[in-house]
Amino acid sequence: MKAATALLCGLVALIIPAQATHPTLAAFFDKEWQHTMARQPTWAASLGRADAPPRWPDVSPDAQKEDATHLRAALTELDSLLATNPDLTPDDQLSATLFRHQATQTLEQHDAGLHTLALSPRSGLHFADEHASALPFKEIAHFDHWLSLLRDFPRHTDATITLLREGIRLGITQPRSVIERVLDPLKKQLPTRPEDSPFYAPFRKIPFTLPEADRHRLAQEARVAIRDHILPAYQRFDTFFRSEYLPACLPQIGAWQWPGGTEKYALIARHHTTTALTPGEIHAIGLAEVKRLLTELTTLQAQLKFRGTQADFFTRLRRHPSFFYDTGHQLLGGYENLVDKIEPLLPRLFRTFPKTPVTVASIPSKSAPHTSTAYYQRPATDGSRPGVFTVNLHAPHMRPKWEMMALTLHESIPGHHFQIALAQEQTGLPEFRRHLHLTAYVEGWALYAETLGHELGLYSDPHDHLGQLVYDLWRSVRLVLDTGIHHQKWTRQQAIDYFLANCPKTELDVITEVDRYIAWPGQALAYKIGQLKIRDLRTRAEAAHGPRFDIRAFHDALLLPGPLPLDLLEQRLTDWIKATP
Repeated sequence: MKAATALLCGLVALIIPAQATHPTLAAFFDKEWQHTMARQPTWAASLGRADAPPRWPDVSPDAQKEDATHLRAALTELDSLLATNPDLTPDDQLSATLFRHQATQTLEQHDAGLHTLALSPRSGLHFADEHASALPFKEIAHFDHWLSLLRDFPRHTDATITLLREGIRLGITQPRSVIERVLDPLKKQLPTRPEDSPFYAPFRKIPFTLPEADRHRLAQEARVAIRDHILPAYQRFDTFFRSEYLPACLPQIGAWQWPGGTEKYALIARHHTTTALTPGEIHAIGLAEVKRLLTELTTLQAQLKFRGTQADFFTRLRRHPSFFYDTGHQLLGGYENLVDKIEPLLPRLFRTFPKTPVTVASIPSKSAPHTSTAYYQRPATDGSRPGVFTVNLHAPHMRPKWEMMALTLHESIPGHHFQIALAQEQTGLPEFRRHLHLTAYVEGWALYAETLGHELGLYSDPHDHLGQLVYDLWRSVRLVLDTGIHHQKWTRQQAIDYFLANCPKTELDVITEVDRYIAWPGQALAYKIGQLKIRDLRTRAEAAHGPRFDIRAFHDALLLPGPLPLDLLEQRLTDWIKATP
């Protein structure tokens, strides 16, 4: 694979800035963004900000209560600004609406106590060392920044424990059956020697261009910091987790067990989908989509001349050796080749390309057994780090080749990388809009991007087409399972059985995915709901424009304003459809 994706040497990336923000409103947005960066220093550092202080965020309940108070005051200030500045442009009005949307959601989650759900098998203190992957390690100052984070870690650990204790008090904890997955990665944070700590990893690769005395000092200080700060902090957290958190965890699965759990889950569903859909309505949409896609899959099964039952077909897809690589190294190379194959085809569908490249990397082995098939890591805004398509090489015999094309389109180009990198590069937008993450939009776009493989000629192999169908089916199954678990009180085995019966994902993926839905209520709803809205808007644009429809202009209209809630996306695209000659 090329070192990074630049998307055709002669093609100029066209970035269309929004109208200039009203000065008063711009000052308000900048002030609030600087406050966010000060409160979230690790996020600031991951964005490439050189002024990011070397400390972990304060996640304590008191600090988060102060944040809520600040947000309420900010909303009052915004209302005053809007009342006294009637000459705002439509873009200014949109920015104000988006700020209010995000602030209101944050406050609703805080008031519901959902901010205390700060631990899952996929995220939390036990994976804190992975912040290093978002940082540069080229200069002495970069390593000193990491050393300061090592020394600050006990404060962050104690704040996290306090927050989780607040969750215990509120009755908002994880089910024990899934949170026990934390034990394995947590054990890896407690090695006998400091040099074996995951936090020491950057110091194994200190550039030889740095003076020898500095290399020696950095390595020595790292061992001391891990011995005196990291390991004692994790010992305290391990004791807390085993003696307090695990005993307080939910005996069954499902958010319905929390106090007011039915209402809390409905709130979570609204937030992740950015719609007013109820869990019951979402469940029904999922069942209908599963039925539709299984019919398509049956047709494709006939085209492949497989004569057994659907269950037999699923078994073949999950187990036949021809569908799997032998090693993780081969699997990684397969993904790299797919990115290279997709890249030159994209000008057919896009006229605006991110300046920032994308690369392929592997998920750290410590977290790989407990996480998904792949994910995307956004680039640094200063250009110091590309976007990264991060793939899971654990158990390659359980990761079929037929899913790889759809997955690559989703997680790299033109999926997450196009949407996220392009949004960050829209310098005419307020900073908070450039980095906004609305799951229904972000994941809806990436799932829609999987379908673009048909127009790019990437599904000519029926097995690649199969992968696209299975992935679409998988996201539809999510609607059924997430609402089944958290609203209809399904058991874990019931969810696994439904998944296996209705989608040929491998058993390893099925179990990992079900546990993900259990531990992260609502997030899995966003993908399919967002995709359905984007596909509907495209269908309407094609019908209205007829032979004049320009897919590249449609994608610009969809991507360049940055992430939007689905109702605002519909409003904006409807206006674009009417205004486009």
